[in-house]
Amino acid sequence: MAGIRDDLQDAIGEEWGSENVPERGTVFHPHLTVAYSTGAASIRDIHSRLVTGGDAHVQATVHITAVSLIQLNRDRGAYEWTDVARTELGRG
Repeated sequence: MAGIRDDLQDAIGEEWGSENVPERGTVFHPHLTVAYSTGAASIRDIHSRLVTGGDAHVQATVHITAVSLIQLNRDRGAYEWTDVARTELGRG
């Protein structure tokens, strides 16, 4: 994922100028979001539910088949986005 992100930031920099690339040079910690919470719960309860019957350190393989340029906002108190452009990735 880090390589794809670097390539995309390079492409954005070529189009918009390197000074306009969001989060350029920041530390990148790829992750897979499992769920969002809209209620209150203790971190202990959430952790317990995630690890019930398994290892707390789950690893997964994710195949990235497309990338999207999105317009992201939180105007109404939640993340909302609109696809601006999307491209399919080839198999290499």
